[in-house]
Amino acid sequence: MKKASVIPTGRVGEVIVHDDNDDLFHYKLQFNDGFLPSADWFHKDSICICGSSASSCKMDVSDEDLLCAICFEEAGRAVELPCACNVAYCAQCWDRALAQSFNVSGDATCPTCRTPICVDFDPDKLCLVFLRVLTLSAPVVDDCDVNAARIQKNR
Repeated sequence: MKKASVIPTGRVGEVIVHDDNDDLFHYKLQFNDGFLPSADWFHKDSICICGSSASSCKMDVSDEDLLCAICFEEAGRAVELPCACNVAYCAQCWDRALAQSFNVSGDATCPTCRTPICVDFDPDKLCLVFLRVLTLSAPVVDDCDVNAARIQKNR
């Protein structure tokens, strides 16, 4: 099967249906990256058909050609994203998007794929560093359950 990359997001999937007769949706891709949707239809101009490896899907675009996916202005020196998204953000829009997601949900997330992002400060480089948050498969313990157990223990 052929692989294809969705240009706006960078997601790579397998082409499971190809329909040249449909004017709107030409390709159906199936993804195995754990994100939803696991399959979707795309226009031929929104994907890049890959060779045998997903790395050949990366587009060769210089920094001066990149437009911010939020404000559509030149991204300048675009923010290096910690997730798999293949989009550009100017620093101001990236900062606003992370702050907005943190204010709404308590977590900083990528504005495109909603991957949780850890924001840290690198004292050697004197700048913020953005890292992908690794999710653990450990069971989540509710704070209410922990507090109830403490109360029961102290009685």
